[in-house]
Amino acid sequence: MVTWGMLWVALPVSVARTFGAGTWETISGLLWAGVGVAGGIGALVSGQLGMVGREARWMTFCMVATAFGVGFAATGLGVRGLAFGLLLVGLAGGPIDVGVLTLRQRRTDPADLGRVLAVSMSLNMSGWPIGTVLGGLLVAWWPPSAFLAAAVASLLAAWAIHALIPPDDEASGP
Repeated sequence: MVTWGMLWVALPVSVARTFGAGTWETISGLLWAGVGVAGGIGALVSGQLGMVGREARWMTFCMVATAFGVGFAATGLGVRGLAFGLLLVGLAGGPIDVGVLTLRQRRTDPADLGRVLAVSMSLNMSGWPIGTVLGGLLVAWWPPSAFLAAAVASLLAAWAIHALIPPDDEASGP
């Protein structure tokens, strides 16, 4: 969520620096809409592929893909580069969400699922404001730095998933 927090700030600021008032708002909105549609498609496809027992591998791969997409958005290739990078981020975000929720459901006693989801989702969302603060500071200094820091945050998340979810335990049930 740190990555998403940084994007939340960096995207509109970057677009506003390129386009004038009255235009950047529309372009930012269209880019976010594209991310949402791509995320929905990614989630639907990953749901059809079946992630049970492979959640950590999928999430790790998609976090790396997110880092690549965010890094591509920072390349300075204009709105087309930004749009391509963000579409990749959206496509990768859908399977990450499906994987996180599948893993939580599979590893949690059904009687505790509501409490576990509430606590874990709250902890996950705590990264968003951290990302917005970091993104705001970085985008004011040099806009691409916010995207690059978001890419690093995604790579760190990929490493954490890989390091903290044991492969031999990945397919076991609750």
